[in-house]
Amino acid sequence: MVLKKSSLKNNETIFDYFIRLNSHLIPEDLILLEIDIENNEVVTKSVNLTKELKKDKIKKKKKTDNPNIEEVRKYIIEQLDNFKKMGIKEIELVSGNIINEMKIINAAPTVCSAMRSCGYEYEEIYSPPKGNGTRLKLRYKL
Repeated sequence: MVLKKSSLKNNETIFDYFIRLNSHLIPEDLILLEIDIENNEVVTKSVNLTKELKKDKIKKKKKTDNPNIEEVRKYIIEQLDNFKKMGIKEIELVSGNIINEMKIINAAPTVCSAMRSCGYEYEEIYSPPKGNGTRLKLRYKL
């Protein structure tokens, strides 16, 4: 693809703008070349630039200090692994207890989803009417 070099804003070229908007499509090992017509030269763009642009684009500001589902899932798996090491065959976990232990605010669906997707076989002992809530109780087979 050929993009003419011209300045947009903050000394950003169209090429840089294109990379910023499409960074998720650009492989990390790709060599990027920019043709500077005014100076009649080819400029090699650093792959690190695209990585930095990708990082900037991926970073999102969190609305709360609550952990994400991956962090909750990791916490649950650590608990289950510890119980398994102690020789316990079955254990019941309640979502409300996990919410209190992790000091999570208004995120019961996140905890319930993490409980259901942690990779251990489970049986639902109690499920709230809408499926997710602080009273969800699962029995895990370790």
